[in-house]
Amino acid sequence: MCLFSLSACSVSHPPLTQRGDGGVLDASEDSDLPDVSDDGPLEDVAPDVPVDAPDDVSIDAPIDAPDDVSVDAPVDAPEDSTVDAPDGRVCTALDMTCDGVDDDCDEGIDEDYPTAPCTTGADDFCMGVRVCEEGMVFCRPNSPAPTDGCDGNDNDCDGRIDEDFDASCTTACGAGTRTCSELSETACVSPSEPDADDCGDGDEDCDGEVDEDFDGNCSIGVCSGIRTCSDGSASSCVLAGPSPFLEQCADGLDNDCDGDTDESECCFYFGPDGDADRYIWCGTARTHVNAEASCASVGRHLATVESEAEHVFLRDVFTRFETPDTWIGYYEDTSGGWQWTSGSDTEFTRWGETPNASRPRAARMRDGGSNYTWFDQRRSATRPYVCE
Repeated sequence: MCLFSLSACSVSHPPLTQRGDGGVLDASEDSDLPDVSDDGPLEDVAPDVPVDAPDDVSIDAPIDAPDDVSVDAPVDAPEDSTVDAPDGRVCTALDMTCDGVDDDCDEGIDEDYPTAPCTTGADDFCMGVRVCEEGMVFCRPNSPAPTDGCDGNDNDCDGRIDEDFDASCTTACGAGTRTCSELSETACVSPSEPDADDCGDGDEDCDGEVDEDFDGNCSIGVCSGIRTCSDGSASSCVLAGPSPFLEQCADGLDNDCDGDTDESECCFYFGPDGDADRYIWCGTARTHVNAEASCASVGRHLATVESEAEHVFLRDVFTRFETPDTWIGYYEDTSGGWQWTSGSDTEFTRWGETPNASRPRAARMRDGGSNYTWFDQRRSATRPYVCE
């Protein structure tokens, strides 16, 4: 059975012979039709109608075609689609996909893509609207700033941070540069090599600050000191504390930090193995009281001799120094009792003769001819001394 027009169907019939008036006859079989010639009319036969065609069939309509089917639309086409596109594409009702294609066949592309709020920029700093252009989705910033300064944000919404920061600036010495560091601008610095901004006149290094490079640390001899800067002028160096040393002879240093080196009033440091500076022998003659004060200025006392071995060690050193006698720390107070300036309670003594009864007196080690022993002397006398 053919569903559409007869012209579109292939129907098998016996061979036909054309009549003289345009009709056709089946010449392959015997027929009960009247015998006719080419110039005679054929009665009772409808022209152009195939043999055996049913009386109620029109040749202009498809055979058995459903009443509700249009020949202009495909069978089973979606109800919300059309075939209006010349290339036969199925068109959607709305063009909501961002694909660069006219999905709804209205000559617009992606025009129904839904927008939504979004953020953009290198740090999502910029608010914008999600849009579709040329088949690609991106976030279009609402109101980007014209430039991007030094604040750690992508103000102009171009995916970069602080790229428009202007490093040019002016210093007291002329043109300079600055940098953007840790979300803030650095001080403007002259591009030339500036002088250190020491204690002087104005801003020598052209950084906007005055005398900030001044170093107040100083020294006198081997001692540390400090100085100040006021009105562009530095003060003299002042010792931070008393010198821990007495002037040492022949070492090339200012040990007592008085500005002089190896002056005549100098001392020698000595001691047994492993304790080389236990004692200090000073050749400058002082009273017993002043000698103790000199030792105390470096945190010591006049020597305390606590044993025969210590006495012998000091005797041998003094012999090499060729010193006639030397104050030690043993002295007699106003009550007549003897004691050590160090406060030691040792009872060792090595008197060469009995102490004189007059007061106040102190002990000194002296070469008595055959050996160094102790002799007393008024404390007001001046002698070299040994500290410990």
